[in-house]
Amino acid sequence: MSFRKKEYYIFVEQEKDLVPGFKDAYTKFVERVTIDQNSKSLITNYSRNLAQIALHFGRVPHQITVDEINSYLYRMSVQGQSLTTL
Repeated sequence: MSFRKKEYYIFVEQEKDLVPGFKDAYTKFVERVTIDQNSKSLITNYSRNLAQIALHFGRVPHQITVDEINSYLYRMSVQGQSLTTL
């Protein structure tokens, strides 16, 4: 298992325990992208980023407003962190 894959599992598993409702939201997300026949890499990359945002806000992503997400992404870009590897 590569480092990136380990990192993904760490983030996602952490959020399943730390953020109320994340486990159910993650399960529904995986079901939907699987039905849509999206790639496993899409699941991995989106899940990792969703988990990081959920941890930051302490809420499942669908309970976070667009303005909150935009502010978060702005802060990340100003701080010089890559938005592709949130």
